[in-house]
Amino acid sequence: MPRGQADFGMYAVKETVGSLADMAELAARLGSLVTLDRRGDVVFLDDFEAPILNWTTGEGTGADIERLDPDNAYMGSQSLAMETIATTDAFALAERRIQVTPDQRYGLEARFQRVGITAYYDICIWIYDGTHSRKAELRYDRVNNEVQILDSTGNFKAVVTGIKLPHGYFEFWPAKLVIDSKTMKYVRGIFAGVEYDLSDEALAEDDSVILPSISIALRVTTAIDFTAGARFDNVIVTQNEP
Repeated sequence: MPRGQADFGMYAVKETVGSLADMAELAARLGSLVTLDRRGDVVFLDDFEAPILNWTTGEGTGADIERLDPDNAYMGSQSLAMETIATTDAFALAERRIQVTPDQRYGLEARFQRVGITAYYDICIWIYDGTHSRKAELRYDRVNNEVQILDSTGNFKAVVTGIKLPHGYFEFWPAKLVIDSKTMKYVRGIFAGVEYDLSDEALAEDDSVILPSISIALRVTTAIDFTAGARFDNVIVTQNEP
């Protein structure tokens, strides 16, 4: 009998994800990391399966740890493991600078695993234009059980409270942050499967002489004089976000 497009066709209506007209990208995504939120065009991804860590790491003390870890991963055989020193507000950091088309809506997505309790877990997008920096950061505050963002004053502000993630060794929690580099505002955040409208929030701004570029960063910070750790996996950067 005659029928229209198959229900698995690329233009079929979907409730939870966006459709793709680019069949090459669709083929590349099959079985890939991009399963949480398929909106936007993927311009960078890292599942930390390479033999070396192609990120800039460290907070400057030389004692924090950032390394590829075969002990646990969300997908594949290894993830990025980080551990702080045992000093309040000490952090471990991994940063990657990328070149993308300017004046876009960018997205950063990652999966993270808590290692410890009294810590903060961040995914960050930092934009530089040669004279200023604009910073967008999405944080899970395990101390206060909150999802937070870095607001325009440079302080962390609660988006939602009462988020207490269970501590499971194999649990990797998804987080995504989308920002608009034209308006220098947040767009939305996704945390543990729930989407939050952040479009009223402006990015933090400061002076900077770093050449025009965009950096993405993953960070864990300890809240007490004790080490804190995290594992990150499946990092994805997108542009042309709606």
